[in-house]
Amino acid sequence: MPPPIDARLVTEVLARHGFMPARGAGTHWLFAVSDGAVGHGVATWQGEWLSLSALATGPRHARNSWALLRAHATLPGSVRYASARAGGRCNSLCTDVWLGSDDFAVAVPHALSSLRQALQGDCPRDGAADDLPSTPGLLAAAFAELPWPHRTVSDGRTRIDFDARGHRFAVVASERGGVVRMHVELATRSFPPSVRRALGTALLLSAHQLRPVRASVSDSSSGERLVFEVSTDLARVPAAIGALQGACEAFGPEARALQDPALAVQYLGSIGNIPRQSGGVLHARPDAIPAPEPTLPGASHVADRIA
Repeated sequence: MPPPIDARLVTEVLARHGFMPARGAGTHWLFAVSDGAVGHGVATWQGEWLSLSALATGPRHARNSWALLRAHATLPGSVRYASARAGGRCNSLCTDVWLGSDDFAVAVPHALSSLRQALQGDCPRDGAADDLPSTPGLLAAAFAELPWPHRTVSDGRTRIDFDARGHRFAVVASERGGVVRMHVELATRSFPPSVRRALGTALLLSAHQLRPVRASVSDSSSGERLVFEVSTDLARVPAAIGALQGACEAFGPEARALQDPALAVQYLGSIGNIPRQSGGVLHARPDAIPAPEPTLPGASHVADRIA
């Protein structure tokens, strides 16, 4: 049982870094999105997590949901886009701090700095750690202490296979410069436009629930690659693995199901985010089929089709 979080210490750390209590809300604080800025972001304390979020405005953030998932590769740490409603509108940038960590007092200003950089588009390349050397045997030694069965794969990476709601997934981890990057591949293929829109919409709507995991899209030799990913240090590897497993348990099967173009169109129709189609009739809105919880927002009919 972890020790209780010291509310007084949390409040002191936030005050030290310019967070201001929101009026009438003991678990919400405001922070300036940049020095001298008029706009503010909101920090919310929920259980063991402090979530920082701010509205992402300006041309660099005004992109469709799939493009925002691709943009995650340029954002530091666990900073990610999130949507308040379907359609990629009211997008925000968010990140999280685990208050159960011994060094959360250091993590808070680091998270704030990362979020401000992302809002201003002044981000160092997130792949900078790739230029650093890996330490032979370091990752294997770290995983040897963990309870999960694992094996070493190409380039010294470590792989853990697991099941989530009857579906098979794998965490693949690599280390460079003391930074451990882990991901779970959801699909690598050429995604049709309707599937891109459905997946992008659903995953951005779910972004706040995925913490500290984010969904990301990148190019590969076999097409576009959709993953859940997280970066951490060696001390937090167990928590990061648990977070990736939780993301797959909550959303992995639905994210795979939405790769079916017909289901993608149904999902978009159910949330009122229907792409244009030439001369076609969209599927009826299947609102009455219950879904297991948790699932992607608005995807009750999708869950019913998962094998």
